[in-house]
Amino acid sequence: MLRRDTRYFAILLLAGLMVPTGLPRQLQADDNPAPPPIITPATPPTSPQPNPPAPSERDKALASLEEIKSEVERVAPGQSLQDESLAVVAVVEQSHIGSTNYYTADGVKYFATRVTLVNRTDETLTIPKSSFELTADQQTFTLEQSAKSIRQMPLQVGNRTEPANRLQPQTDVEVPGGEQVSTWLMFAGLEKGPHVPQLTLRFDAKGKTQTVDLTLFHRGLLKLDVQKIGPRGALGLITIGGLLDSVSAAHLTDALDQLAIDGVARCVIRWSDDASPVTSLIMNWLVTSRIDQRRQNRRNSELPRITESIRDMRLATVPRQSHVTHYSDASAIPVYSDDADAVGDALRSAFEVLPPEDILREIEQGHRLSRAAALQFGGRQLRPRDVETVLDCTDDEDELIRTAAIDALQHFADDAAVARLVDLVRQGEETTSERALSSLAASRFPAAHNAVVALLERGIPMSRKSLILVLARRPRPQWTEEFVDAASDDDPEVRLAALRALERIGHPRRPELLSEALKSDHEPLRKEAFRQLVQLADPDREALAVNYALERLKTEPPDGYMTTLLTRTRDARAAPLLIEHLKQKKPSNPQNIVRLLAQIGGPDVDAELAEHYPKVSEHVQATILEVLSQLHSPLVRNLAADALLSKQSSLVNSAANAMLTDGSDDAVKVLATALAATDRNNNWSYICNALSNIGTPAARAVLRQARKTSDENLQRIVVQALRNLSARSTGGQLMRQAQASMRQDKWKDAEEQYSVALELDPDLLEAWQGRGNARLKLERFKEAAEDFQQVLEIDPDDGEAITGLGVALAVQGDHEKAVKLVTEKADKFEKDVIFAYNTACVYGRAAESLAKTAESDERDEQIEAYREAAIAALEKSIELGFADEKLMKSDPDLNSLRDTDGFKTLMHRLNGPAAEEPAPEPETDGESDTF
Repeated sequence: MLRRDTRYFAILLLAGLMVPTGLPRQLQADDNPAPPPIITPATPPTSPQPNPPAPSERDKALASLEEIKSEVERVAPGQSLQDESLAVVAVVEQSHIGSTNYYTADGVKYFATRVTLVNRTDETLTIPKSSFELTADQQTFTLEQSAKSIRQMPLQVGNRTEPANRLQPQTDVEVPGGEQVSTWLMFAGLEKGPHVPQLTLRFDAKGKTQTVDLTLFHRGLLKLDVQKIGPRGALGLITIGGLLDSVSAAHLTDALDQLAIDGVARCVIRWSDDASPVTSLIMNWLVTSRIDQRRQNRRNSELPRITESIRDMRLATVPRQSHVTHYSDASAIPVYSDDADAVGDALRSAFEVLPPEDILREIEQGHRLSRAAALQFGGRQLRPRDVETVLDCTDDEDELIRTAAIDALQHFADDAAVARLVDLVRQGEETTSERALSSLAASRFPAAHNAVVALLERGIPMSRKSLILVLARRPRPQWTEEFVDAASDDDPEVRLAALRALERIGHPRRPELLSEALKSDHEPLRKEAFRQLVQLADPDREALAVNYALERLKTEPPDGYMTTLLTRTRDARAAPLLIEHLKQKKPSNPQNIVRLLAQIGGPDVDAELAEHYPKVSEHVQATILEVLSQLHSPLVRNLAADALLSKQSSLVNSAANAMLTDGSDDAVKVLATALAATDRNNNWSYICNALSNIGTPAARAVLRQARKTSDENLQRIVVQALRNLSARSTGGQLMRQAQASMRQDKWKDAEEQYSVALELDPDLLEAWQGRGNARLKLERFKEAAEDFQQVLEIDPDDGEAITGLGVALAVQGDHEKAVKLVTEKADKFEKDVIFAYNTACVYGRAAESLAKTAESDERDEQIEAYREAAIAALEKSIELGFADEKLMKSDPDLNSLRDTDGFKTLMHRLNGPAAEEPAPEPETDGESDTF
């Protein structure tokens, strides 16, 4: 009767699945096993023989060619790389497809290849430089044409950059008889886009043309093997045994496309031990293939696209000296150091839901990598009767299968499974023993936990350090006392692991053990104990933790846990230590120090921060302003005054926010001064936003004054700030309803809505102005005049209020005062189209009002003067862009002008060619009675 291991060995031999030990990793089990070795009879020892001569470079090149030919015959039987009957054959070493500029349309796509030319004759042969030609998708390129299109531009080849002239032979290529010569060849002007063309190289030697299939050559260089493994062939396993570059990348994408056609959605790409290193360009292309196209490196734009049908792709065993960049983006392709881990993660979700029959079949018949994954991730799905199969696997010749089977036994409550794990723990081989103990500890079954307790009582042939490290990964109450005891061990690493385990399961003695660990000479142990004490927040131990933090502060800046503790305790002793860190030439994380100082507080903290303000960077200055604002320190205003003029946006923002938090009239003065002193749009935006949010009468007055600026950018920012202020007002909603009523000619509704808005917010200037316009429409001129007067008391230079009041006064008969009002302010509104038009309205109403008085020559002269002034004002408004013919015809303010020749002339101008494309009307809030 055979033992289990012997029986399984025999089964494998019969099934043809046993392979000789000592094979390279990539050739084990199902990975194309080599034939068994030939055993020859022993021969008697002979005298030492001299070492054979080292192969020549020519011999190496030809050997490489034979190897590539063999690979091509495997993947493309019957196809030839070149005519080997000719005098010269080529051996491709490496190639690169790239662009001179990936960021503009001006980039030139090029192909560069390094080839070894082997002369198989005894005479020196000359290959004319002009005979080298590349055919790319039926387009032909020469070296001479390529050199002209690129000249001396630096070109990327692999991981380095070379001038274009170094990537071409400068003269004809001479190859001595029986020797070889290596040279770069570069061809430019290839069709741009994410594809690799079919490439053929031609050159003349000894009167004949050699034709080299470069595309096939790179397929041979790649040494690509594709398998479908896992349950129902669910995973594509691609092995690269040679060179993956920007040309052979097309063969890889072809293989991925075929897998996708076959319905495979998971794939692991791995490299064999003797594969060539991968360049940064190719690694970036692979790793970022799932990242949003807009965020990918544009250097990938000339490489073929990887199918998105392979939804789960992973890379493994990337050759050493490859340039691997790790991306934080969740959609980046993960890179593994072990192919078993990659395959396991790729198949995990499948094995966790497959029926036990499928999992068992994969364990018994699958590829070694998928067998291990089935054991590791499908073990929980197996039935109790399947335990025998898993037990057999613990004796497998393959270590990968053995360790996976040991892990899988944790999912069985069977006595045989527990007994097997206990035997493996006791056998003394450290790695297997630790694995078996970990499996017992991880099990969900009480029998396994009891076995661990029994092993601990009897003693385990394992170092105490290994024992605690294994159990700490699976801490359970059953072995808590083991951790308590280990927390006082002489080995600090054992204590460290024990304390971390106790953190997860808890124990009454934990605060005491942490306090003892805080006194250790082992720095990692002290830091871990401190971290746990901070999170534990034990009042009896907090003083000890604070003293430890203060001691560390003497030599190092505060870390996250020190900050948490000092923020909670606000121990004033930390303040001078933190100040000392801030005084250093290059303090570490100074913003954190500043914020911590603010949390701790103290009578002199704001003065200390203000003193150091000029000595720190602008980013730290921004934090100091933020902190001084939180402390309500009056010192912040002086610092903010200068900061508001900075070119650093974060500093300006902090200063504006500090003044917003202050909100006093003094803060408004600081903002007003800065608004007048700076000429930067960003600064204007931050300052106006702060004033708008402060919203006091003083802040509103500053904004209204600033609105009169001649700078269009500042005016736009101020107008938006005023709108934001109105939108936040308690009467803002009603005011907007009133504006809508005005646009619908519902003057009475608008007047009532404005009135309610003013009851809610008497400082709402736009509501006063809007109600004045509504009352003009309702011909309640006296009340309208009162509203406009209210606006002018707040803002004496409000153009619409000036003209609105002028109209109201003129209608009431006070035409002289009305005209004087607009003429005195006219210089301030020289370029204001609204003011110009509304001035014409004032003159029109003045002429109308004067016409109602007793006739006299003097009166008639004055009426004519008013009409002429009105026409002049209208003409100016048209010159400034006014083009509303309908308004001019219907506006009652202009009734006294319509019969005049001047008015008719202006109307003709509006109806003429100039009116075909009227200028856009100026932006208003819809409250003007005339515009």
